[in-house]
Amino acid sequence: MATGIRDSMKALTGSRKVRAALEFLQADHGRRIEQMKEIALVFGETGKEALARSPLYHRMIVREGARDCTTDSLGNVSGYVYGAKGKTPVILFEAHLDTVFPEETPLAIREAEGRIYCPGIGDDAGGLALNLSLLRAIRHAELVPVTTLMVAGTACEEGTGNFNGMRKLLDDNPEIAASVSIDGGSNERVCHRGVGTKRTAFTFRGPGGHSWSDYGIPMCLHAMCRAMSAISAIDLPSDPKTTVNVGIISGGDSAGAIAAECGAHVDMRSLGADALNALEKEVFSRVQAAVAMENRHRNKTAETPVTVEALSYSDIPAAQTPEDSVIVQTAVAAGKYLELEADTAQTASTNANIPMSRGIPALTLGYGGTSRGVHSLGESWEPADGYRAAQKALLTLLALAGLEGVTEPLV
Repeated sequence: MATGIRDSMKALTGSRKVRAALEFLQADHGRRIEQMKEIALVFGETGKEALARSPLYHRMIVREGARDCTTDSLGNVSGYVYGAKGKTPVILFEAHLDTVFPEETPLAIREAEGRIYCPGIGDDAGGLALNLSLLRAIRHAELVPVTTLMVAGTACEEGTGNFNGMRKLLDDNPEIAASVSIDGGSNERVCHRGVGTKRTAFTFRGPGGHSWSDYGIPMCLHAMCRAMSAISAIDLPSDPKTTVNVGIISGGDSAGAIAAECGAHVDMRSLGADALNALEKEVFSRVQAAVAMENRHRNKTAETPVTVEALSYSDIPAAQTPEDSVIVQTAVAAGKYLELEADTAQTASTNANIPMSRGIPALTLGYGGTSRGVHSLGESWEPADGYRAAQKALLTLLALAGLEGVTEPLV
C-alpha cells in the first residue's frame, strides 16, 4: 500500500471531526434503515423512475443538505457537497434508483428473526439510504472536502436499462474524476472487476398451422429449441470466466397448434471483452444455423419459411480498475482501519463498469449487512453491523477527495 494512502488514512482517522462523523454513522443506522423501508415501498421499475422514485430521492438529498440538486430527463437525481478548492473536479458517489420489479408488484415490509423482507429492500434501497446517511454525517461533523463530491441516484441500471443512467451522468459531467458505487449487501465488498453483459431477444416466426394436417411445414418453435440446445452446448472459457444463459422462452397457443411465433432471451457474460464478443458471434451463428436446419428438415413447402429476428438490448462493457490502483487500495485501507477484511475477489456487473470502461477510476462498495434473495419477491436484508459499510464509504470518499485542513486529495 502506498505511503500516501497510509498517511492520508492516519490523518483522517486522527481527526476529531472525522471521528465524530464515524460515530454519527453508527448512531444514524436506525434512521438509515427507516429510509431503506421508505424507498423500498415506492415502486422503481426500470424506465419509470421519474414517476415516483426520482422525485422522492430528489426531496431526500435536498433535505440532507446536498446543493444544486437536479433531476435530468432520464430520471437521474444528483446534488453536490462543494469542495474548498472549487466545483471541479468531482468525486461521484452513487446508487441506482431502479429495481427489477414491475410497477404492479405488491410491496410490503415484513420483519422476522432480525431480517427485513421486501422486494428491493437491499438492491438498491440499501445503497440509496447509505448515501443519505453519508450526507447527514458530513453535515453533522461540518466536514468540508477539498474536491467536490457529487451524490446521485441513477436510473436505468437494472434489466433493459443498459446502465443508461450512469452513461448519461458521465456524458453530462465530464469533470467526474472518480466514482464510488454503492450496491450489494456486504461490509467487506471492494469490487473493482466489472462483468461484461450482452443480452439479445430472438424472435422466431413461421407459417404456423395444425399439428396434424399441416405437419411437415417448418416449425419456428422447433427451430428455437434447436437453437437453444446448440447454445447450451457452446464450450465456454473458464479464464476469463464466461457464461451463457437462456433466461426467458415464450410462444405457442396450444399443444395442438404449430406456433407462428416464439421467442427467447439470451444473456451472455464475461470478464473479458474479447471472450464476450466471441461468444456473441457464436450464439448468433448457432441461431442462424438452427433456423436453416429446420427449414431444410421439413418436407412440406411453406409460403413462408422460419425466420429469426435478433434485438440486442443490453451491451455492458467488461472493465476493471487495477487492484493496485489508488482508489482500490484506499477502500482496502479504509476497511482495514475498521477491521474489515477487504473482499477484492468479487466480480459483478454494476454501474462502475461504465466509468471503468472509460478509464475513470471506479469501484463498487457494499451497503452492509447481509442480503438474501436479491431480484426475487422474497428479498431480505439483515442490518446487523451495516453501519460499518457506511463508515468505510465515508473514509474512502474523504481520502479520495481530501479534507480541508487535514489531507490533500488522492485523486
